[in-house]
Amino acid sequence: MFTIGAFGIIFDDASRVLLCHRRDMDMWMLPGGGQEGPATQEWLSVQRKYAPHLQRIFEIQAQIETIHPLLTHVFPIALVENEQFLIFDVDPSGKRYTFVKQAPTPMPIPQGVRAAFPLECYGGKPACVVTADVFDTLDGYVTIFNEFVHCYQYRCAKTGSKPR
Repeated sequence: MFTIGAFGIIFDDASRVLLCHRRDMDMWMLPGGGQEGPATQEWLSVQRKYAPHLQRIFEIQAQIETIHPLLTHVFPIALVENEQFLIFDVDPSGKRYTFVKQAPTPMPIPQGVRAAFPLECYGGKPACVVTADVFDTLDGYVTIFNEFVHCYQYRCAKTGSKPR
């Protein structure tokens, strides 16, 4: 994702530098601005389109995580759309998915796929691979958690660690 931007250094007669206070965080910086590039607008569009569905995963997880320790783990989700992976991963807060990458699928993947496998295009990380119709029913979300268990099993097998 990229943003085209520019900043300027503005001096007054006393050689003081003009700074601006940001509205979104308590921070002073040089005056400037940015313009979203086409890729940024596309990424934001994808993020907005799927954010409510992905957020629901965390809402459901909060209700079921005490059933079994494996249900406390979430993994990347790769939505298959137009022969592309739209890859979402958990942000540093651990409470939200963000769109991190778009990559071509390595093979034809059928509509309605429900799988878990490592994504070569994402550093070999195991991911839940689904099409967007998974979000249409509660059963679809159950399937996501089932695929998360497979991701966890793959990660444990790869690292040699025992499931907890």
